[in-house]
Amino acid sequence: MSKMGEEAAGSPGTTSIAVLLGMGPTALAAARTLGRRGVPVYGFGLSKCEVTFSSRYCRRVAAVDPRHNPELLCKYLIDFAQAHS
Repeated sequence: MSKMGEEAAGSPGTTSIAVLLGMGPTALAAARTLGRRGVPVYGFGLSKCEVTFSSRYCRRVAAVDPRHNPELLCKYLIDFAQAHS
């Protein structure tokens, strides 16, 4: 397995993560590519049925609808980043 996830962070002993906001076919390809390289992938989506969640590499994170509450989504993403840093 590649160590891309560790190297991408820039400092030894740290791991980068990927956060995907769009759960369409492009996000699915990104999740598979990054996941195969050992990067933990988190997908923020509104529905369990979105195509990217069919990937074994993508961990689903329930998200708020950015069309209705963009400020809350920003806060949620900041909190998520702090919890995973």
